Amino acid sequence: MKWRVKVNLDAFQHDPGVAPDGTIYIPNKFGQTQAINPATGATRWIVPFGGDSQSISVGADGTVYVAGGGAGAIGGTDAIS
Repeated sequence: MKWRVKVNLDAFQHDPGVAPDGTIYIPNKFGQTQAINPATGATRWIVPFGGDSQSISVGADGTVYVAGGGAGAIGGTDAIS
């Protein structure tokens, strides 16, 4: 095992998003999306978009797509550039 990361989520109901550079994007139960450094397991950033039961997709250009449901989201899809 290379590293572990503790997140504010009881269980994953879907796969996390993975960017072309290896960054791992996971939701947490507070309606946020967290970016994890693939080399160290450290949190790169957390944004108030997404949700605990929504899938995260990453485009070929690295754009992260999360379904609305986080704080301030009103349905639909949010994009994080």
